[in-house]
Amino acid sequence: MERYEKRHQLGEGTFGVVHAAFSKQLARLVALKKIRLGASSQGVNFTALREIKLLREICSDPNSASYVVPLLDVFSHKSNIFLVFECMVSDLEAVIKDTSVILSDADIKSYGAMMLAALKYTHAQNVVHRDLKPNNLLISSNGTLKLADFGLARTYGSPNPRLTCQVFATWYRAPELLFGARHYGPAVDVFAAACILGELYNRKPLFPGESNIQQLDRVFGVLGDPHEACWPGVAALPDFVPYKGNAGPSASGTPAFARTVQRIVPRVPDNAAALIARMLAYAPSQRPTCAQALEHAYFTSAPAPTPPAKLALPAAARKRIRDDAAAAGVAPPPAAAPPSTMARPPPSTGVKRARDSGDMISPMPRARLRFSEDAPETAEKMAQAPAAMHATPGVPAMTPFGHLARPNGMSVAMADVTPPPAQADNNL
Repeated sequence: MERYEKRHQLGEGTFGVVHAAFSKQLARLVALKKIRLGASSQGVNFTALREIKLLREICSDPNSASYVVPLLDVFSHKSNIFLVFECMVSDLEAVIKDTSVILSDADIKSYGAMMLAALKYTHAQNVVHRDLKPNNLLISSNGTLKLADFGLARTYGSPNPRLTCQVFATWYRAPELLFGARHYGPAVDVFAAACILGELYNRKPLFPGESNIQQLDRVFGVLGDPHEACWPGVAALPDFVPYKGNAGPSASGTPAFARTVQRIVPRVPDNAAALIARMLAYAPSQRPTCAQALEHAYFTSAPAPTPPAKLALPAAARKRIRDDAAAAGVAPPPAAAPPSTMARPPPSTGVKRARDSGDMISPMPRARLRFSEDAPETAEKMAQAPAAMHATPGVPAMTPFGHLARPNGMSVAMADVTPPPAQADNNL
């Protein structure tokens, strides 16, 4: 602990707190995450151990620092575990919600490209993230977007492991997960990425459901009811029930499907609508990989993506950079110039912050959709934890998946640490 000089607090949750700290060894600010272990604790939660293990493996590759928030150090001190991360200044959720940030088509293309590049890198390591959402996409002071919070991440491959379907915040959960799929791969991340890309244009979520049932209704109400013709094998999913009455296009990749995307995202360019439509395909096998998505005409046509250093940061992040620069006695970097075309956030609707985050994890009623009886108890407890995001700016709280709500525009992933189960469940 003597290697770090603790500074201001970045956020706090039920089981941990994050501070900015000055690393004497690195001679720069880092994010110091303390995982509390109470007197009655049986040890570190297995999800925290999994996050540490995955991040150590990923970060052993020097190229990972361009895509994933680096885990710099792990150590124990006074019965606490400390994780040391690169200190980031903001996240994509703050960008979307900040009315002072104007997003041009080139800006959105830049964020979309960095998001997909980070996922492409992660998937190349045979890791599926399973918790992709705007506040897990962190932004550095130079505008680079990186992937964070690997508490729910899992490796995949052959043999295809049996996994829990209770992952992702509800608004970004792929239809196969809503229908109880237990075998899946990186296509679930691609669906979530499509939702985020559309959200960057809309400045609000595409499918803001408050339960699994409502989420299905919102998705099917826009895209049409799924059926065997457009999604082979859907009827065999554990929690599938037929839906009728939604006359959407259903078949992804068709002009009708792309036009539907343009109706829910009015200012999206034609080529962006075509890409989002492919990424929202009901059948996971029909969604493009992240590498294929990056080769789409949307990214190769004008305008070119804005260089990260020229992307505008949220007001709170700009203030933090100025304050940190003043404390260090150096001049802050120049602010990015506002773009000519813009996408502003819609006026506030008064919806509570918990709903804004999409962290509404509600099980499907058994009267409509049933869960597999062997769903891991630990996973359901973790994923069904009530949302506790703050509704008042500056008051930190913990989301269900352990990501800290941060004051002062700072961002860092927080692994939710609870007493572990008697036996680790390998189906997570």
